[in-house]
Amino acid sequence: MRFSALHCRLFGRPFLHPNIVFQNYGDAEVRGKDKVLDLWKRVFGMFEVIRFETLHQAVNGDVIIAEQMHGLSLPGKSLAPIKNMAIYELQAGKIAAWRDYYSDSAFNRTLL
Repeated sequence: MRFSALHCRLFGRPFLHPNIVFQNYGDAEVRGKDKVLDLWKRVFGMFEVIRFETLHQAVNGDVIIAEQMHGLSLPGKSLAPIKNMAIYELQAGKIAAWRDYYSDSAFNRTLL
């Protein structure tokens, strides 16, 4: 499924704190809900198919650690399984900090 601008606007909007800080390990931090949503709009626009599955999850108060499997497919390519670890910190029930960790080499080898 190709994600549209509507999907990107709706993705996470109710769940993200206005002052969210997102960091994909190795990249610069992205600050603010609108900037995080813009980032994901660009990411979603690159792929023909996107699937997310949570394999394991641990919760301690306002911190969530999630082992995830992302299924990603570039246009005309096969679905590639990408393992990811996400850390979420909540404030007032919304995601205020979000960090993603995955292997760049595995991502490039599997996806490209």
